[in-house]
Amino acid sequence: MDQQADESALARRAQSGDGAAFGDLARRYTGAIFNQAYRMLGDRHEAEDAVQEAMLRAFNRIDSYDPTRRFVTWLLTIGNNYCIDRLRRRRVSWVTLDDVAFWLPTEQPGPERSALAAERRAAVQEALQ
Repeated sequence: MDQQADESALARRAQSGDGAAFGDLARRYTGAIFNQAYRMLGDRHEAEDAVQEAMLRAFNRIDSYDPTRRFVTWLLTIGNNYCIDRLRRRRVSWVTLDDVAFWLPTEQPGPERSALAAERRAAVQEALQ
């Protein structure tokens, strides 16, 4: 039996609920997913997390696999999409509430405005006397 036919048979068994068949497929392609994730993410630990997440997603969505296509291609697509999501989250710049407080408009005068107002009041009081 050639590798692609063996892969198709394992995938069909996995779709019918055979966890051992899915385990065989996962062991077969873990290295490929890790290599892809490591190249995309550049961090060994994140790549390991990506492999686990891709396998979990594939296991949960095995019913959506099209047996006419290669299983490894489907699995790599899942891993690729997960890595893209991780990269998108990296670009998000997190801002703390303390940072935002300076941007929010307020009715309260700031320290500089308070000092200028106090000087004006003192000048007016002096002129009145």
